[in-house]
Amino acid sequence: MARRGAIARLRHLVTAVGAAKEEVMCTCGCGEVAKECGCPSAVAAIAAAGSSAEPAQTEMAIVDYDVEELEATTMFNTEEGGDPNAPLTEEQISHFLVEGYIPLPGILDADYIELLKNDVDQVTLDRADAHANKLPQPNNVSYEHMGKLCSHPPTVNKVKQLMRAYGNGRDDFAMHHINASRFDAGAGSSPWHQDYHCAADVFDRSQLMVHVFHYYNGLDGQVGDLIVLPRSQYSHWDGATLGSIFGADPLPSSRTFDNLPAGTAVVCHSALVHGRRAKPGMNKPRYFVDVSFCQPGEHLWPASGNWRHQETFNIGLEKGHDRGGEFFHIWNFDKFYCTPDEGEEGTEKDTRPASVIRAQERRRAYRTQVSEQTGGRGRVGAGNDLF
Repeated sequence: MARRGAIARLRHLVTAVGAAKEEVMCTCGCGEVAKECGCPSAVAAIAAAGSSAEPAQTEMAIVDYDVEELEATTMFNTEEGGDPNAPLTEEQISHFLVEGYIPLPGILDADYIELLKNDVDQVTLDRADAHANKLPQPNNVSYEHMGKLCSHPPTVNKVKQLMRAYGNGRDDFAMHHINASRFDAGAGSSPWHQDYHCAADVFDRSQLMVHVFHYYNGLDGQVGDLIVLPRSQYSHWDGATLGSIFGADPLPSSRTFDNLPAGTAVVCHSALVHGRRAKPGMNKPRYFVDVSFCQPGEHLWPASGNWRHQETFNIGLEKGHDRGGEFFHIWNFDKFYCTPDEGEEGTEKDTRPASVIRAQERRRAYRTQVSEQTGGRGRVGAGNDLF
């Protein structure tokens, strides 16, 4: 049944990309035309044939904007008469490119929020059960509404606008991960950090990666605030310095979000320095789901969880989270590489570019040097790190 469904979606995708792609061959070694094979390689072959390798970059001049006005907008909030499908304005895109983030207050409607909350509550229970019984942890995209959030049209179409205004202009991005958490009273802080995950030896931000932070209950100063450091996304901040020294304390020019309506999403450049500042908490939990997307280009991105990342994509496609092929690019694994992990299934498939391997070796050697010099007390790139 799963194979038949995959083939049906492939045929839909062939129709979408044009008749000229009818004879695209699968790359799995089966010898079949891709549209007749239901494997992930066939899906990737069709998608690659249907996307432009080097689309023209969208040229957009930065325009003036009012930060407070943009952050307080009700234009997407149905509770305030807004339209969640409304496109971003030039001012909002400019705000993102310069400041590194753009809030979308109330973009999720009340009925959808309740369905999403139920999914987060359920995955929280399922994780505890899996841990207690030493079973594999559940996959977030296997939950219907949370999985569909990865291709939520009002949000994804705005991410497309941002991608078209950035770097090479490609908007056929793929999902890096989806994380889901429920924070109750007493939850701690997440110190300042960056989450940009491009290839290990790339010290620029030429390809866009975004994190879309969803707050089902909004933010109102309970449990934990979102903290960001505007305009920090184009520079490099050592993880050990940020987390160990500054924690989640206020930084000069930093911004605290503690007054956002229910159903708000905040789209952040993944290199934006950000964190969560703990609050005492009361009786309302902090529902938090982040979905991250990567712009394709010259450099591949590290897979989230190595080959488990492809399993996530397979589940997403089987459950129809590509919405009939419209958002297949979100589930295209060709944009990622895997690092072998001892004892992990699929370790024979090392897909790292040579430049990444060299950079990882340099980083390991440097870590060893620092450890020896400091008697094991020195820290290099603690926290979110590719290595």
